[in-house]
Order: sequence, then structure tokens, then C-alpha cells
Amino acid sequence: MVGGAVGWTARARSGGQAQWVVRVVLHVAVTTLVAVTLVSAAHGVCCVCEGIGAQPAQNDGCSQFTGLCEDCAALCSAFGGTARACCANAADCGNGGADTCSGGQSLCLQHAMGFGFCDGTCAGAPTATSTATATATNTPTATPTNTPVPAGGSCMTTAQCARPLVCVNGICSSRPPAPTMSKTGLVMAALGLGLIGIAALTIRRRVT
Repeated sequence: MVGGAVGWTARARSGGQAQWVVRVVLHVAVTTLVAVTLVSAAHGVCCVCEGIGAQPAQNDGCSQFTGLCEDCAALCSAFGGTARACCANAADCGNGGADTCSGGQSLCLQHAMGFGFCDGTCAGAPTATSTATATATNTPTATPTNTPVPAGGSCMTTAQCARPLVCVNGICSSRPPAPTMSKTGLVMAALGLGLIGIAALTIRRRVT
């Protein structure tokens, strides 16, 4: 009887230890699962998919996603597209992560490949490029030069004629213009000739 009691006590103790081990293992597993879930919920992700569907208006949109970035590619593939980007340090796709999504939405789907509906700080966005404007340059204009008029050419002043030509009667010529007399000079010359003629006749009469 004593040996049977000792064996029963030993089996009881062994069974109690096994149950205790099972309880500890379950407690650790549950604690780990809860911790992973809390960490995932605290950090959040922003999963961006591209190439979704054939009609952009019907396939662009935002939704909720409780997985990790490791699950983003598989999720995008399930929608018929590919993963464009996934940001593990974002709470969600709101607040500019994907411009069209609001807070609490951690999945953004777009039809376009590359830039499109889900542009934002997570997947990136096109940058505006400045267009170069042509600067007007001042083109120097040639200043016309006066070419001296050669001999026989028309002129108005001697300055227009090539040296040493002079302007004579509207023509550049090498001969200086003949001096001209004024009307008063012509009258005086005529009177002088007349006096000379009278004097000559007077002297001739006296001689004869």
C-alpha cells in the first residue's frame, strides 16, 4: 500500500508539472501575439499598389490594411497589380502619405503605373520642372557709313565728294568752279568798258 501511494503521488506531481508547462507556453504565445499586434497597430504601414484593373476611375481608391510591409506585395498581387511602395514608419497613408487617402486608411490602390492616384510622401510624387525662358539679346546694328562720291557723281556739297574733288553744278569734279560775277559787278564792268571805248574815240579824234 505504501508503494502504491508513493507511485500515485509521483504521477500526480508529474501531471501537475506538465499542465504547468502547457499553461506557461500558452501564456508566452498569447503574450507574444498580443505584443506583435500592438506593435503593428502602433507603427502602422502605408501600402501602395499600382497597375490595378483596367479602368482608372473604378480602381483608384483607399482602404484599410492591418498587415505589415512584408504582406504588401501579396496583397497588391491579389488585386491584380504590383506593390509600388510600402512605408513601415507611417501610421497610415493619410497625412500626405498618399495625398488622396485620409487618416486610418493604410492601403492605396491606383490603376496607373508610376506616378498617379497614390502620389505622396510614401510613394513619391513628380517634381515640377522650371521651363527655361529665352533671354533677348541686343544685336548690334551696323551704322551706315557715307561713301565718298567719285568724279562725275551727283552731289549737293563738296563734303560729299571724294578728295580732292569739289562739287561743281551738282557734279563732283576735279576742276574748281569758275568765279562768277554778281549783277553789280557786271554793271560796273560794262560801264568800265564803255568809258574805255569813249576815251579811245576821243583820243583818236584828237590825233586826226
